[in-house]
Amino acid sequence: MKISKYFLSGEDEPGKQLLQDATDKGQLDAIFVIGMLLMAEGSERKQEYLIMLNNAYINTRRSWNLRQTCYKVRSYLDACLVKFAKMFGISLE
Repeated sequence: MKISKYFLSGEDEPGKQLLQDATDKGQLDAIFVIGMLLMAEGSERKQEYLIMLNNAYINTRRSWNLRQTCYKVRSYLDACLVKFAKMFGISLE
């Protein structure tokens, strides 16, 4: 799934919908979400994307625990969430 093409072309709504679909199916493209965080203009947008990433992480955590192959992805997202939360002063509870 080429989610990133929607973000890079500036089509926010289709990109958000595809991101939500990928999240619901447990196929979150973490690279895309992190790219949105880095490229988004304004702290409000960055907080919105951080919240999306955090929610997706929470929603798919159980399936990651069941799959040994996803351990690295989970660890990577853990580190990214902590880093971005500190950057924007958001508490991840």
